Amino acid sequence: MKKLAFFILVLFISVPCFAQNDDFMEEIIDVDFLQSDKQNNVESLDKTDEEQQNKINEFAAFKKQNEKEIAELKQKFNSEEDGIVRLDIENQIKAKKIELQAKQYCLAWDNDVDELKIQDVLKEALKIKKETANLLENFENLLETKNDFMLDKNKKFVSDEQNYLELEESIIINDKNKVLSLMINTLRPFIQRLNKFQNDYFLDGGINKIKISSLYKNSNTVNIKIIYTSEQTVIYNLKYNISEFEKEEQALVGKSSKEFTIMPVFSVTQNNNGTLAKVLTGFKVKNSVIDNEQIVKIQTNIKEIFEITQYKKMLIQYNE
Repeated sequence: MKKLAFFILVLFISVPCFAQNDDFMEEIIDVDFLQSDKQNNVESLDKTDEEQQNKINEFAAFKKQNEKEIAELKQKFNSEEDGIVRLDIENQIKAKKIELQAKQYCLAWDNDVDELKIQDVLKEALKIKKETANLLENFENLLETKNDFMLDKNKKFVSDEQNYLELEESIIINDKNKVLSLMINTLRPFIQRLNKFQNDYFLDGGINKIKISSLYKNSNTVNIKIIYTSEQTVIYNLKYNISEFEKEEQALVGKSSKEFTIMPVFSVTQNNNGTLAKVLTGFKVKNSVIDNEQIVKIQTNIKEIFEITQYKKMLIQYNE
């Protein structure tokens, strides 16, 4: 019933998308909401439902304010005769609709990413990658809006060509700065989330075999040689850091391989063809004697997700 109520609420607050024309025709965005079945007990489900309900309430309040602001801008647009001002208002309306679209996307995000397995992370990363690409395209279209056709209508009010060029430059810069500022704020959570998928470590839901073949302890580390079998068998030498432990704890650790539990962890990388994939980035090493766990990293080449790179380039290109 809670899931049903959620989808009813989602349908009720669907965001209207903009079409690229002067009449601001609207269509309904079809958002495929992500679902997660990772919660396995009543307490966790209740917490998840509460967090999701808070997100829905926050979005509903934001949507109401956003639609009010858009309505006010439309009134200004309809009563404005100056072509330059009309262009600026039009872009503000489109930008606000992009912002609202982005907020709706966030409703579908999992509330607790850290608990997800890498298989679920990949699904969500692909979803957010597509959402980010769509938002980037919309913002880029606004940033590349041609101003000449509007300026020509007002050229007669400018005394000479030099003043006209100064006016044109001023309008373009001011308009782009407004869009850039909104783009940065709107896309920040998307870029942060994609970065998290690439920089954090997630467990695997599959079966991975790890055998400890030897231990060697020194003053700073316990060196653990493991044999890891997944698609292929690889040997890794892990350094479990004990330098920051109390002396009593250091003395207890590293006496037996049985005190260690080791699990592979993964991050998200992008393939050359643009698809996303998991990549082994380290191992979670738990020690039962002192109840400590660490991520021991391994050397890995992670290719940055294209939309993150594109976002950075747009900031440089349009902020010059």
